[in-house]
Amino acid sequence: MMDTMSLSRLFAGFVSLCMSLSFAYAGELTLVGVYQGKSLYVQNPFSGDNVSYCITKVTVNGTALEAKAIANSAFEIDLSALKSGAEVVVKIFHKDDCKPAVLNANVIKSSSTFKFGDLEATDKVLRWSANHDQPAGNYYIEQFTNNNWVIMKEMKPKASSQGKNTYEFPVTHHSGVNKYKIKYQERGGNSFYTNVAEYTSDKAPVTFYPKRVSDKIVFSASVEFEILDAYGLSVKKGIGTEVSCADLKSGGVYYVNFDNKTEKFLKK
Repeated sequence: MMDTMSLSRLFAGFVSLCMSLSFAYAGELTLVGVYQGKSLYVQNPFSGDNVSYCITKVTVNGTALEAKAIANSAFEIDLSALKSGAEVVVKIFHKDDCKPAVLNANVIKSSSTFKFGDLEATDKVLRWSANHDQPAGNYYIEQFTNNNWVIMKEMKPKASSQGKNTYEFPVTHHSGVNKYKIKYQERGGNSFYTNVAEYTSDKAPVTFYPKRVSDKIVFSASVEFEILDAYGLSVKKGIGTEVSCADLKSGGVYYVNFDNKTEKFLKK
């Protein structure tokens, strides 16, 4: 049987192990920002024992760096695997008797001063304002149609990048509720969105015939349309009151997107 002295030593060892485990993750330094093409550089001093390094673990967006990569008095956190403009969350775990330092934390801080004003949808246009947009950026006008956000148009900001710019974009609404939003993307990759603007149109819903098609589909009003095959591949698109289907495969099942809805037809 184990004597009292051995039990005491075992218990002391267990306590020491527990203390070392909790000690290893006693401190945490978190940086949140945006990747802008540069790495982070970290200063990693010795811990209180003057033998082991202060930092015990580093994660980037939840993924841990290799232990050997951080076992140095100074090391680089390479962020080049990220896309420009991507969010960065770096967590540095360290012992509680020392403190590491990130020498250039500012390289992931966004310096953007851009700000959207409210987006408004009227019967004929979308209207919005923006502060400090840059000519090198891009606007993307998006509409919610057929259960997806679809980019209607890409456009450049105005030449002036100082103060406030205002914009209008002409739109043709489908029947019922229309939803729009604007995305602005800076040259460096940072993205911003407006609120979602809605406009309810009193247009009569568009219909089409026939459902078994020989040569063409006829719509009840001029409308933007897209015809998809049974695999979801686009085969025709356009704007009008009718569309020729003579060249579609006989016996095939097709779908037509129009007026914010999808309906099926058969090609005879």
